[in-house]
Amino acid sequence: MKEIYELDSDEEVAFAEATFVLLSGELLKNPVKRKRRFWMASLNKSRKRYNTSDMLTDLRKKPSEKFENFCHMSATDFEHLLCRIGPLIAWRDAT
Repeated sequence: MKEIYELDSDEEVAFAEATFVLLSGELLKNPVKRKRRFWMASLNKSRKRYNTSDMLTDLRKKPSEKFENFCHMSATDFEHLLCRIGPLIAWRDAT
């Protein structure tokens, strides 16, 4: 015995909403896992053996966009800033 239900428009909307809620809940329980790919610049790979001063020295020697990417400023702006604040942050003997 097969029963056939006829739904009016309000019931169809309610049925569609309930179906959507149930299916979206299932998707949240089991999200699609995607393989993550990470890349790392060679500068960041070598930071265990570098300190920041050595890295900046090497970056200033070799003209490339890596310096601007690392410092978020051009080399000339960095030199100008360093000349202005250098005396304030220079090592002083406290004795």
